[in-house]
Amino acid sequence: MSFSKSIPRLFVLGIGVGVGTDTPARASDEVPPMPSAGTSVPPDIGPQAQEWRTTLSAGMAYFSATSPRSRLDSQDNFGLAFESRSSVDVGGNWRAGVGFGMGLTEFHRTRDLWDEAGSTARWTTQAYRDVYGWAKARGDDDTVAPLRWMGSAFAFGFLAFGYVLAGGMYVAGPIYSTTFVDMDVTASHHFGPEGRGPYLAGGLALIGFSHPLSPQLRGGVGPVFSAGMDLGKVTIGSKVIFSPPSWHGESGIEGSALTAASLTVGITR
Repeated sequence: MSFSKSIPRLFVLGIGVGVGTDTPARASDEVPPMPSAGTSVPPDIGPQAQEWRTTLSAGMAYFSATSPRSRLDSQDNFGLAFESRSSVDVGGNWRAGVGFGMGLTEFHRTRDLWDEAGSTARWTTQAYRDVYGWAKARGDDDTVAPLRWMGSAFAFGFLAFGYVLAGGMYVAGPIYSTTFVDMDVTASHHFGPEGRGPYLAGGLALIGFSHPLSPQLRGGVGPVFSAGMDLGKVTIGSKVIFSPPSWHGESGIEGSALTAASLTVGITR
């Protein structure tokens, strides 16, 4: 048999062997299809963290300490309120939160402190004039003038503290009007979808305050109630803290019931 005649037979034999020995591919040998270029696979980030929301608010404050046994001058003390509140979703449109607030109603204290600051600045300015006049040379034969100049340099440096003190009093003036500060822990229920819409809240508050008739600081405790409207980025809220007699320090205001309230508008983030 010639080589040229055997080639077709070998070709047919090879086809037969290939067909006869073909075995089905196992499932484990299959290569999974590659995802298309436009397909994105979200990463597994586990359970979602609870959402915290913080609101910074400002508005109107009210403070009173009333007693049937004595006439007090703070039954209609209105002023400014500043508040901060952080809350977390606990399920079922309920949120747990903690808040801080302050009410500024005794503005005469700011005026009095600014008057003192002005007096301090004027006294310091006059002292500078006096030292300058003392340090000036008194004729050409004033041999001790250099000594007075050295002394005036120390005096000028010392007197600068008068301006620093006056500036600090001006800056602290608004805070000097603070009548009460408070901290509360509350639970709130929101009646709108996703924890928004109108809400009611209640809890317990600690309050530190000073009264016009007895301005030393004292503390108290009492229930706190609040209501408002959560509009997403904007929140309108009201808050009332009530501390019955004997629930707070009563030096100078014995038997009085304490009320601190606010009406604010805030930005939520």
